[in-house]
Order: sequence, then structure tokens, then C-alpha cells
Amino acid sequence: VRPNRCGNTGGGHILKPEAAGPLEAISTAVGTYTLSHGTRFCVASPWESTIDRYAGWHLFEVTSTRGRTTVTIDNQEVKSVPGENALDRVLLNAGFAVDDILMPGLNLNHAFWDEISVVLVEPGVGQSNATSMAEDVPVSMTSGRSWYKLETKGPSPPPRFAHSSVVYNGTMYVYGGERSAYTFNDVWAFDFANSTWSFVTPQSGELPPGRYDHTASVTADGRMIVLGGRDASNAALGDIWAFNLHSHSWSRMAQSTDMGTLFSHAAAIPGNATDMYVFGGYSEGGFTAALHRCDLSAVPLRCYNITHGCGSQDPSNGWLPDSLKHRYEHTAFADDRYMYIYGGASRSESYGFGGVYKFTVSQCYMEEIPLAEGMGSPVARYEHVAGLIDGGFYVQGGHAGGDYFDDTFYYPV
Repeated sequence: VRPNRCGNTGGGHILKPEAAGPLEAISTAVGTYTLSHGTRFCVASPWESTIDRYAGWHLFEVTSTRGRTTVTIDNQEVKSVPGENALDRVLLNAGFAVDDILMPGLNLNHAFWDEISVVLVEPGVGQSNATSMAEDVPVSMTSGRSWYKLETKGPSPPPRFAHSSVVYNGTMYVYGGERSAYTFNDVWAFDFANSTWSFVTPQSGELPPGRYDHTASVTADGRMIVLGGRDASNAALGDIWAFNLHSHSWSRMAQSTDMGTLFSHAAAIPGNATDMYVFGGYSEGGFTAALHRCDLSAVPLRCYNITHGCGSQDPSNGWLPDSLKHRYEHTAFADDRYMYIYGGASRSESYGFGGVYKFTVSQCYMEEIPLAEGMGSPVARYEHVAGLIDGGFYVQGGHAGGDYFDDTFYYPV
């Protein structure tokens, strides 16, 4: 394929999608055709490649107004031609071939539309009627999902509970935990590619004391940050350690911080950030609803209490939702832009909390995510595990009202 050109089909003739004949000059086509150009969107007529493309969700818009038809992808104009189009002349489809010939790989073709809407942009165009988003039903594109036990290789970690894990570069790292009044301070690695466990030998002289009910979070550059927990005597800890997942060396980042001692809290590090956010847990004063930001790049490391705002808010008003109360045994997880907090329990809410909260890092803004109308009551859990994936998070097991659960829930965010 020549640079910035997409190959013609049908013996040099540019064909309509239904292979009915040559495209007229007024016709416009936009899409992907890997056999023509593997890394760019293509437009016609004539066929040309435009902006780079990649697998993922894209915003595709067709605007017909004031004598022109314009097509944009992710707010970038890729085609603009004279003449207006009626709505019934806009075709969205996937899987077209040419001249009814089955192209190589066509059976693997797939595409999804998350939302299709029509907006009135000029008088004379009728409004569209669509159901509200509250009537949408979340679905999963994966069928036959089930649990199964992995057949692993290599020596596995000794049994334990209240330990931690992080995932980095295709490997899960497990640290700490407790069993029969013994606290662990070892690190184990599980390689997902070959289902193999291995003991990670530390390469530094100073090691953190064994602990459980702590947190571990991972940075983009491959450091596992361990905070607080309890030791073998059940005493609360307030230190912070870093384990370099490349050099396998430990370093103590802080013996103590302004947070004091803390266990059964939740912590997360958003994307490429150098800040770790810590919420709740059991502190020296009992259950807490404090939110802290720890600057991992500062020397010495500093943690700031942002319970009443990040600096611009009025502390007298409070900015955390009233329902985000003191708690422990909850979970927190983050992507590049948001941190989420879910579940937990306290003395006043022994059954368990079920709310989901979203913290927008760039705006220092916390909000509770409401359930869609008709979707029932929030599912309460504590001492559970949760993991964030594209579009939502999974929750497995835990307690609620003193009962144990082995079910798995998915919550779209």
C-alpha cells in the first residue's frame, strides 16, 4: 500500500459496500479494512487513509448540515464533501466483503456499538426518540464464564490469610500474611504465562517485619509499596516499604507518617502517578474515615490529610459524601484517572457497606456512584477481594451480616 493511500478493489474500481457498482463522487465511506491498510482509518471516494487507528472504543460522528456532510472520528475530521445526507442514507455495518468473495480473516471480523444517538443540529430535522440510559441493561460479551482450579508448577507459598498481591508485567506478587500467630514477610511470584510459582529471594540486607492486614500497591515503574498492617503481636504498624520488582530489593521509605499506625485500610496508586491514596481502616483512634495522599516521590516521604479537601475546598463544609463513613476491610483500586472505594464494615454498620465511590484525581473530587433505577439495593461486602477491568470491577466472596459468601458480582462504572 502506498503511503497515505488505500488500495482499490474489484479490478481497480472503487465499489460500494454491497458490491453493486462504482461509488459516485458524492458517496462517502469511512471505516477499517485491514487488507487495504492495517494501521489507519480509510475514507472514500477516492480511497485514502487518514488518522491512525487502534483497537478500542471510538467516537464516530456523521454531521449533515449547511450543504455539507462531514465525518469525524474521535473529534478529528476525516472527510467532508458537498451535499447533505438524509438519516436513512447513513449505514453502519461490519463484515462487508467485495463481490461476495470471502476475504481471509473476514470470519474473525467483529464490531460493537455502545450507543447510537441522533441529535437535532438544524431546524427541519426531526428529533429522535430513544429510551433513557436508566433502562439500559449491563451485559457481558463473555459467555460461559466459570471458576476452575489452576494446575500450577513449582513450590507454592505456604497457606496464609490477610496477605496482599499486586500484578506487574504479567506476574502476580504475593507478600506477607498470617497463619497460627506467625506473620510472613516473604515475596512469591506467580507467572501467568506458564502458571509457575517461584520464591523471590530479596537482594537487600534490611527486610520489613512480617505483617498482615496491610496494603500493597504497585507503581508504573515497578515498585510494590507496602503500608501498615499488624505484626505477630497484633500491634498496629505505620511504616512504608518499597520492594523493587526489577532488582528484588527492599527499601524503607518511612518508619512512620502523619497517618500514624493503620491496618485493614485500603490504598491505591492511579496510573502513572507518584501519589498513593489511602482511605479508612483502623487507626490509633479507632475506625477512621480519613483520606490521605502520600507523595512517593518526596524525600522524605510525606503523607497529607485531604479529608477536608486538597487545598482549594472550604474545610468547614467538608467535601466527602456523607455516606462515606469510617470503615475497615474495604477495597480500593484505580485506573489512570479515578480511584474507586467499595464495601467495608464498622461497629455501627456490622452488616457491611454496599456503596461505590469514585475519586477524580485531577479535580480532587469524591462522589458516590448511584445505582440505576430499578437495579435493586447495593450489594454489601467486607473482607472481600475486588479487581478493576475495562468498564467496571469484579467482587468475589467476603462477609456480609456475619455470613460467608462465595459469589462473584460485576459492577459497571
